Amino acid sequence: MSFPLTIANGKFYPKAFRKGPQTSFYRSLPVLSNGPSEHTSALNKPLLHFNDETLAAKYSTEYVARQSQVTYLIPLSGRLNVNYKGQPHIIKPGTLYILDLDAEDTIKMTNPQRDELSNYLILSTEAMATFSKMTQFIYFDLTKENIRKQLLEIHAIGHPAISGTFKKMSMGKYAAREDFNYFPHKRDANKTLFYVVSGSFEIEGRLLQSRDGLMLWNTDQVQMESLEQDSVLLIFEYATRW
Repeated sequence: MSFPLTIANGKFYPKAFRKGPQTSFYRSLPVLSNGPSEHTSALNKPLLHFNDETLAAKYSTEYVARQSQVTYLIPLSGRLNVNYKGQPHIIKPGTLYILDLDAEDTIKMTNPQRDELSNYLILSTEAMATFSKMTQFIYFDLTKENIRKQLLEIHAIGHPAISGTFKKMSMGKYAAREDFNYFPHKRDANKTLFYVVSGSFEIEGRLLQSRDGLMLWNTDQVQMESLEQDSVLLIFEYATRW
């Protein structure tokens, strides 16, 4: 469930009102849709879906692409064994794994740990025919002192001259009561998804707690404040396709 905002153009996606598949070893918390196999509203394209998932130790789950798409995997806690086309890779927090998938491609994800949970984000967008297919590992560290108190750009792609191609992912870790601003790349053509990984923030006058999401658009500047020590925020900005 989402809630329209009155203070800005956007929608609020509180954790308390989101439900997804859950078993004894797997939980999916879809942020913008009704489940891991469901796509978001057509108004969010080229963003297809964004899920917060947790997998118990020694268990596996599979993700099947419904169309050509780019998929981003971000471990938040614990390790994750990702097997794509027979090639396994162990990824851990501080890694962004980007896969270009064709329709019906399958990713198998396994928690290889003995007794710890693996928590990760999985986000997918429509594929961009103007860019060659890619598989990337991008590494980042939010614990360094020179990184804290600022937003770290993890990945950006696209070109202003090619409509609907711009995408940028950033993360930041902040102390309590820190004020900062985010300036979208384009006011009219882009949407920006804010997702609280841990802690809490005030974003444009709205309180967001751990695992709450907020989508904003048609704004030149977003004002934010971290409300707890070591609060972590993920921001995904992208050019829409209407």
